[in-house]
Amino acid sequence: SELTRLPYVAISVLRPPTFDALERQLDEAVRNGTPYTAVHFDGHGAVMNPFGAGSRGYLLFDTPGDVDPEPIDGSTIGRTLSANGVLHFSMNACRSADSRGGDRHLRARLDLAVGQPSIVDEVLAEGVASCIGMREEIYPGTAARFFGAFYPALFGGCSAGDAARIARLRLRKDPLAAETLRNDIAPVEDWSTPVVGERSVTHLRLAPRDEDWPQPSRDTLPEALSAPPGVGFGRAVLAHENALANSPGGP
Repeated sequence: SELTRLPYVAISVLRPPTFDALERQLDEAVRNGTPYTAVHFDGHGAVMNPFGAGSRGYLLFDTPGDVDPEPIDGSTIGRTLSANGVLHFSMNACRSADSRGGDRHLRARLDLAVGQPSIVDEVLAEGVASCIGMREEIYPGTAARFFGAFYPALFGGCSAGDAARIARLRLRKDPLAAETLRNDIAPVEDWSTPVVGERSVTHLRLAPRDEDWPQPSRDTLPEALSAPPGVGFGRAVLAHENALANSPGGP
């Protein structure tokens, strides 16, 4: 892994992955004088209306015991991260950069969808310098390829915007294999799924870089960066989740 070449990167895995545990972990790090620079969320995201106040983007955190996940909005997450000095937040979560409205499987009638600020928008508004989210449902292969290129560039000194550009170019040059979905369809053009937002341009300087570290590419991307009206989602994952949800014993 490229990250093994960065001797000053320390990684903590949150267990249990609840929002309360995240708040405690960030607060403890600040009190110990070792605040976290970046936080990565790997879980479910959804646009929904759980409290009757209109559709909004939420990250779904685990809860103690075998109960429903806790939906946390972007503003709440952003305030927590900003208060504890976090500079960057990444979300490997479906629809975490989606501001179009609609149901969790993108099957809403678009003419009736009102739309809302995305989680990325809300996190940035609370003062976090940069944020990565996904504009639609995301395939596991997309996340692995994107973040596998993004983090070495980010921790090697690139800004979040430049690091995302490097990672998206990798997705564009190496499309998701068709057999990941079905054998009878073309490779998936998934490079436009990850979205980067920057409140300010921040460069992390952890250690001297070798000359062969990834540098911001001068290649040009297509002018139309928006996803087309009809977009895909992780069929295999959703099929398994639906099967479990509908089984006699439940998930």
